[in-house]
Amino acid sequence: MSEAEAQSSPPELPRPTLILLSGVSLMGGVGYAGMGSVMPAIGRELGFPDFMVSAVFSLSALCGLIFSHVWARQADIRGRKPVIEIGVLGFILSMGACGVVVGIGLLHVLPVMMIFCMFLFARTFNGTMASASPPATQAYLIERTTPERRTQAIATLSGAGGLGTIIGPLVTPLMVGTPLGLAGPMIFLALAAMGVLFAIRRYLPEDEYARRFRTRRQAGDLSAPTGHSTRVGLKAVLADRAARPFLLCGLMVMLCAAALNQIIGFVVIDRVGLSPIASLPYITTTMLAGSVCAVFGQWVLIPFLKYPPLRLLMLGGGLGIAGALVIVVAGGFPAVVVGYALMSLGQSFAFPAVSTGASLAVSREAQASTAGVIASMAGGSYLTTPAVLFLYGHVHSAPFLLIAVGMGAVVGFTVWAALRRRQGL
Repeated sequence: MSEAEAQSSPPELPRPTLILLSGVSLMGGVGYAGMGSVMPAIGRELGFPDFMVSAVFSLSALCGLIFSHVWARQADIRGRKPVIEIGVLGFILSMGACGVVVGIGLLHVLPVMMIFCMFLFARTFNGTMASASPPATQAYLIERTTPERRTQAIATLSGAGGLGTIIGPLVTPLMVGTPLGLAGPMIFLALAAMGVLFAIRRYLPEDEYARRFRTRRQAGDLSAPTGHSTRVGLKAVLADRAARPFLLCGLMVMLCAAALNQIIGFVVIDRVGLSPIASLPYITTTMLAGSVCAVFGQWVLIPFLKYPPLRLLMLGGGLGIAGALVIVVAGGFPAVVVGYALMSLGQSFAFPAVSTGASLAVSREAQASTAGVIASMAGGSYLTTPAVLFLYGHVHSAPFLLIAVGMGAVVGFTVWAALRRRQGL
């Protein structure tokens, strides 16, 4: 980022606006954790093999990998707020459609493969439309915070998602206990998201990009805005030597997080030795422990420590290694809880570090594109989950050893970068 940009002081982000943006992140966290805690049980109750459950997330991840860049571009053309609204609408459609399909599947009136294909299609709304929210929300936030406060602002936004991952496992058993059964969490989350969409449309201030687009549309000019000719595209972001290290570290962290989050439910079921439904309280306990640690890290420790991005990455990577090794070395359910909590705390440091480091490394015109790259990596990382579940099915400790190696690579890079900076290289 240039010196002029670093010295410019955006108007302070109003608290109601931060609450609205955090609400979008909170909704995503609740949906993610809710689906994560209930999907192993849904898959086994409907007769889906474990690898087919992971295929559902992988298709959504592939769509997210592709469409995150599309929505980042649209956020620069149509504005941040309209794209955020599209993302929330996609969440509503995805959750609602998945809930209906699960409800039909539990009636056992259609073949398993037909239900699976229907669920697969319903889940694509998450990757194609809901993927619009993360890059637009982050770009909206970044443009209204100073570089000095950016780490804390991004951590606050991420912490809202972490809070959602606390709420998700807590409310999921209550929703499963309704007459809707396993379809309940998705139906109720879709209804709640409608309230979020109303709040965004009614109360989120319109951004500069949206105002420009609305003015051109009223004038009958729907061509690409010439005022945005300085926009930095995907290739330029990936080629930026200052941002690239953070993006590569972010990709590694996200691959490890995706592997962990997709197998943790199956690990708990296997460790406690109970049926999928009976294992739900144990899955909830595990995910709750991880979510509490993540929120504590992002809302308490990051503001207290005030570490720069590289040091946060180093700390997060070290905690990830420790958590993975705890699960490998120690047996039983308590080891899973402790290991997952440590790795979640590490992720709570690493994710804001990646977003902040990449954001500070690029210009204002590249913020949406950079956020789109990070969002696409977060979604695309789940493409590897079928292979991870296959590996877990053959060697239970293998995925955790790979996570330890991956986080070790992140720690190694941060140590190397710190030494180069100390030597003035």
